[in-house]
Amino acid sequence: MLHELVEKIIVHEGDKSSGHRIQKIEIYYSFVGDLESSHVVAQRT
Repeated sequence: MLHELVEKIIVHEGDKSSGHRIQKIEIYYSFVGDLESSHVVAQRT
């Protein structure tokens, strides 16, 4: 079912220049495109 909703996922290279690891992930949804309003912050514990 998820394959029908997501067209593609692009995972960019991680960046540690700020002292924290930041990695951009773009999710393109079928029939919608890329939603810029999505912002997710993940932390390892």
